Amino acid sequence: MTVLNERILYDRFYELHRQNLCIFENEYGQAVYSAGAPLWVKLNTAVNARSFFYTFLREKLALVFDEFVIAPEVARECAEVYKELRGGVCTLREMLALYLPNDVPLPIEVVLPDVFSQGVQAGMLTTANDMADYTFLYKGLRAFGEEVFGSAPAGSGVSAGVAGSAVSVQEVQEEIPPLFVYKPAPNFPPVAMGSLTHGAEFRRLNLIYTPKENRRRGYGNAVVSALCALVRSEGKIPVLYVYEDNAAAVKLYQGLGFAEAGQVTEVRVGN
Repeated sequence: MTVLNERILYDRFYELHRQNLCIFENEYGQAVYSAGAPLWVKLNTAVNARSFFYTFLREKLALVFDEFVIAPEVARECAEVYKELRGGVCTLREMLALYLPNDVPLPIEVVLPDVFSQGVQAGMLTTANDMADYTFLYKGLRAFGEEVFGSAPAGSGVSAGVAGSAVSVQEVQEEIPPLFVYKPAPNFPPVAMGSLTHGAEFRRLNLIYTPKENRRRGYGNAVVSALCALVRSEGKIPVLYVYEDNAAAVKLYQGLGFAEAGQVTEVRVGN
């Protein structure tokens, strides 16, 4: 594996590590964790994976997490260790780490957004700025969760806003993570959404979603192209993780020119 591919594959791990969120370390590897995010494990060698994970779980008995990400060759072994010590079930899914090489042109010409602007230009990505945008994002997040994970995230203030109760935009902003909406024309409702994480070398595309009624119209390509254009304007490389079994998403990204950097396994844990 090239150095670049290794950095891309473990981009999320390194970002958490830079934030001093390493919670366990020994001669065999490291584990980093931030509340609301998966636990990331990076091993120095696969030989001692079981020993590392066993020691980690015993020393961090109070730590509760819903999922961990680890190298595919040791994922099943570490899942068995988790079940031995904590019980429950573990569900494994392979994830591909993809990136858009600098020499790959964007297939769709886009207008770069001013992320601080409240205006919307034709065929442009923009930050959400009114209740209609946030309602679209709320419904999109729920549909995304149901399609990808089989369950929708809980809502409070946002769900009240969608139901028509008196909820301010500020209250909704506090519950929904920073997301972009894509509008194909002025005064047109949002048709797709996505988000970007911050990073020193890369920016990760996340929560890319187009509602079923808006699919097969090129909006998925448009929102990904717009996000990639924004990342490139900052001199960084667009990266993302996608489930290997999500054939439609893999086909979309590969069709846009994304290349594979490697593979990791997500292990979801539960009762």
